[in-house]
Amino acid sequence: KILSNYIFAAIVFWIHIFITERIKNAVTKPLEERDVSFSNYIQGLTLLNNGYSCWLIYETTGKEKDLDAAIEQTELAYDHVEMLTDGENSNYLLIKCQTRNNLGYYLAAREYYEDKEFAIDCANYIKKRIENYPEHRAEWINTHDYIMSKKWEITIHRDL
Repeated sequence: KILSNYIFAAIVFWIHIFITERIKNAVTKPLEERDVSFSNYIQGLTLLNNGYSCWLIYETTGKEKDLDAAIEQTELAYDHVEMLTDGENSNYLLIKCQTRNNLGYYLAAREYYEDKEFAIDCANYIKKRIENYPEHRAEWINTHDYIMSKKWEITIHRDL
């Protein structure tokens, strides 16, 4: 399992490089020719994949720094995809759901009380949109139930 996680992380990293090159090419276009929504979509997708790669590493190592990296990358993805309009492109709504699914799950795994409200918001967001994407039903229900099952005890976190 450890080897497969590292192989998958390497594949995702290669995809990241490929997408980054596409973004660089798009950025060199004159401003009036750029598709801002598409750029946000591609950047969000890249960061979402980076976050998932970090999550796979966290599953292997169990180190909090790897979980924090997964959350950080996925929060950056969230910043990009939240600018997308749901009705503009069906892929835009899907990536918004996938980003909230992953981010909510990672936050619940970390169990910081200050993340509770946003994680629950993510869970409710994806639950409301399950009917749009039946192929993701099992995964999103699992995430929703996982987030709702957490105790979310108040703890003090210190940077040492």
